[in-house]
Amino acid sequence: MPIIPMDGTRWESLVLGSETPVLVQFWRASCPICAALEPKVQALAVELEGRVPFYRVDCDAEADLVWAYEVLSTPTFIVFCRGEPLSRVAGEIEVDEVRRMALDAGGPCASSEEKDPPAPSP
Repeated sequence: MPIIPMDGTRWESLVLGSETPVLVQFWRASCPICAALEPKVQALAVELEGRVPFYRVDCDAEADLVWAYEVLSTPTFIVFCRGEPLSRVAGEIEVDEVRRMALDAGGPCASSEEKDPPAPSP
């Protein structure tokens, strides 16, 4: 299953604890835009499988996550890097924008790693 249902009990370990970028879709079953985008979102999930973990949060069941990340409309897609939101899009969007956002996150996520300062030269 390329899109993994997410709940608050696994959020910390799978999203906040991830060392690699993750994509999270906040959605509602009653959302007409979510329903219209579903075939393209599923195709994107298959494309990203093995490259970027793709999770889905049901806004009606996970109000704490909705509030914590200020999700004001559905669908909302957020890419997280080391537990921090890196980029987001919401509403009637193009799935290509979500694809770019997810795939481009590897660069900023990798470059934001804290690195040890270089050793002084003798």
